[in-house]
Amino acid sequence: MKYGKLQKKESSGLSNNRRAAKENPVKHFTKRASLYNRSSSWVDDPVLIHAISGLAQAGRGSCVLDIAIGTGRIAREFKGSVKRVVGVDICPAMARKARRCADTIVLSPAEKLPFKNDSFDMC
Repeated sequence: MKYGKLQKKESSGLSNNRRAAKENPVKHFTKRASLYNRSSSWVDDPVLIHAISGLAQAGRGSCVLDIAIGTGRIAREFKGSVKRVVGVDICPAMARKARRCADTIVLSPAEKLPFKNDSFDMC
């Protein structure tokens, strides 16, 4: 029952934060970059991060793509235990936060990834 009410509220309009992100994601995430890890509770949830890592089943020879790398929290979980971690983000400020968490970071929208098919084992 509560889910239905939340669903209805959500469909009636976007919050100011979500509206801003949808209209100009680079500007939105540039403003949030310095505080992102503290403002998004999932970022430092060790149970969630460990679950993501475990589900991926990445091996030492795996090449991992982190789309919307943000501050690099997910990429950091893989770095050093796989062959290569590549992060993609549209926001330079967020990508700068992640620079030590990936082997390579590419600025690109997720809708237009600059990689050939089958370049990665998982994303």
